[in-house]
Amino acid sequence: MLLTQKHLVIAKDNNVIEWYILDPEEPEEKIELEKDYQFERSANKITIMSYNHNFEKIYIATEGGELFLFPVKAESTLEDEEEQEEAGDKDDDENQEEEKIVFAEVQDITTSHSAGVTFLKEIPNSTYLISAGLDGKVQIWDGFESRLLGNFVSDSDLTCGDLSPDTKLLVVGTTASCLKFLDMTNRARPKLIDMRRIYENDINITQVSFSPDGKLIAACGHSKFLYILYGTPEKRWRVLGKIEYQYEIGHFAWSKAGKIPGGGLGIIVINEQGLLYACPAPNPDKDLNN
Repeated sequence: MLLTQKHLVIAKDNNVIEWYILDPEEPEEKIELEKDYQFERSANKITIMSYNHNFEKIYIATEGGELFLFPVKAESTLEDEEEQEEAGDKDDDENQEEEKIVFAEVQDITTSHSAGVTFLKEIPNSTYLISAGLDGKVQIWDGFESRLLGNFVSDSDLTCGDLSPDTKLLVVGTTASCLKFLDMTNRARPKLIDMRRIYENDINITQVSFSPDGKLIAACGHSKFLYILYGTPEKRWRVLGKIEYQYEIGHFAWSKAGKIPGGGLGIIVINEQGLLYACPAPNPDKDLNN
């Protein structure tokens, strides 16, 4: 799932990419589909999508280990629209909607994994990409030259991942309810520095994500529980608590400060029923209520 100023972007099992209108002011309401796109470049199912650092392109990975580049810009921000209104340059609503999402031809990059890719992200201010997959590999490579720079091999399948805002720490989820933490300061030699099990039973970790300030990590599997961890690259990460939702969690994302009711940093969750929840993020200095 991708989160922009106004949309949740989700890839369905049939490789249809959908843009849903995001309205955190109306929690627990059905979200509205605005546009969709049939991805036909590969017969393999899409496993992960990631915007590049300036939100002008989407990297797409598949269960066959393929990587693609989809040139589609995120829509204009709320601030952009307000500036256009003040200048009197804003088009009517119908035309504006059509201009927000423009599709271009999908480009092939490479096939870098022997199994499905479950994490893919561009390192800001560089041409480097980090990927992880069900083959247990973490790879760092130059996206411009398609040249492998570094490699780490795990003893378990890797199901998801995220890179800290300072790009020094990579956290990956596994098929054994475990999070693994890798030191990424040496791009050529990622180093395992910590592990943390969050579920008692063996559950695939389906999503893990750093908060925008890098102080918190949220993670979930096929369950109703969203776990929150707290730590720093210098200290071990500990489980701060968990949030229980009514139904199994489908996707979640951190929201920026002020974008949810009550202000402050928040978490947006869409469950398997298509209901949208928005709640404030926990305070690391206090215990998180279940």
